[in-house]
Amino acid sequence: MIAMRFVYITALVFILSHSLFSEEVLPPLLQPIEESEAPVPREIIQESWKQSSTGKRLVFDGTVKILFAGDMMFNWGVRQSINQYGYNLPFEDWKDIFEKSDYSFINLETTILREKREPFEGKAYVFAGEKKDVSILKNIKVDGVFLANNHAMDYREEGLMDTISILDDAKIFHLGAGRNSEEAYNPLLLEGKNLILPVFNASDVAEKNFPFAKNNQAGVAYFHESLFKKKVGEYKDSNTFPILSLHWGHEYALEPSLAQRKSAKRMLDAGFSAVVGHHPHIPQGIEIYKNKPIIYSLGNFIFGSKNHYLNHNIVVILHYNSKGLAVVEVIPSFGKFQNTDHIFLPLAPEEGDEFLKEYKVLCKKLGTELHIQAGRGYVFLDKTMISKE
Repeated sequence: MIAMRFVYITALVFILSHSLFSEEVLPPLLQPIEESEAPVPREIIQESWKQSSTGKRLVFDGTVKILFAGDMMFNWGVRQSINQYGYNLPFEDWKDIFEKSDYSFINLETTILREKREPFEGKAYVFAGEKKDVSILKNIKVDGVFLANNHAMDYREEGLMDTISILDDAKIFHLGAGRNSEEAYNPLLLEGKNLILPVFNASDVAEKNFPFAKNNQAGVAYFHESLFKKKVGEYKDSNTFPILSLHWGHEYALEPSLAQRKSAKRMLDAGFSAVVGHHPHIPQGIEIYKNKPIIYSLGNFIFGSKNHYLNHNIVVILHYNSKGLAVVEVIPSFGKFQNTDHIFLPLAPEEGDEFLKEYKVLCKKLGTELHIQAGRGYVFLDKTMISKE
C-alpha cells in the first residue's frame, strides 16, 4: 500500500508541473509491464461477505438508489484483460451491486467508434473503443454514461456521433454531449417512489481549441455556472432533487481546489441536491454543505493505467427517501494496478475497512465524518437512517 504521505508528495510534484487544461503526462510505468502478477484471487471477493470486524453491512430498504462510478475506457490494461479473459470475468463482480441500484452511471472517458476516424490533433492521449466493448456496460448493468469530459471528442464530431449512436443502439442513456447545445445540456429525468431526480452533466476540462457544444455545433456541455443555476431553477418542486455530475479538478490531486469548493457550494445554493465529480483519477473527499454532499472525485472505475499515482477508488450510491438525500454509501473499488492484471473488483470487507480509514482522513479534512462498517463507508444526512441494519 502506498503511504498517504508519499502519495501526497508525489501528487504535489506532479501537479506543480501540470496545467489544468492539459492531458496527463504519465511516466513509462503506464506501459504494460513485461510480466504481470496473477489477478487478485476471486474467492476473496464475495458479495455474500456482509460483515467485518467493524460490524455488519447496512441495508437501506425503500430508498431510491442512484449509483455513480468513475472514469471508464477500453484501452491499455483494460484491452489486455479483455484479450486475455474476455468480456465477463474482469468486470463481473460489479454486476450484483449495479443491478441492485435503481439507476447506475459511469463516466465514459472514451469514444466508441464504428470505423477508423481521424483523431483530434495535438492530444497526448486519445482513447477509442469498438462497438462490442459496450457489452461490458450491458453485462454489469450500467444504465447511463456521462459524456461531458475531455475524451468525448478524441475523434472529433464523427467519433462523438459514433459513440452516441452505438449507445442508443444498446439502449444506454447518455448525457453531457450531443449534436448541438440543446442535446448536450439537457438533463436526464429519473423517477422512482414519487421522486423526480434530474441529472445534469458538464465539464470544465479541455485542451486548447476543444469543441464544446454551442448552438448547432456538436460537442460536450461546458460548466457555465450561470447556465446551470438557471437550469436547476426550473426544478423547484418539493419532490424533485437535481444532481450535478462534473468533470473537473486536477489530475492526481488528493484534495479539491478552493475554487472548486466555492463553485460546488454555489451549485448547491442554486438548488442541486448533490454534486458528484470525476477527472482526477484518484478519489477525493466528501464535503457536506447545508446537509448536501459534494463528492469531489470518484477516481477511476474501469481504467487501463498502471502508473504509480494510482490508489483504490470509490463508487457511491446516493440513497434518496421522501425527504431527499438520506445517505451517501461509499464502496471501495480496487485500483492499484501497478503490478497486477486489470481485474476490477469491489474490495473485500476487511480490505475495504483499511482503505476507508485512509479515505476517512480526506473527508475529515473537509469537515465530514465517514462511518465505516463492513467494508463500506456511510455519510448520514438523515440521522434517522443511522439505526438501519
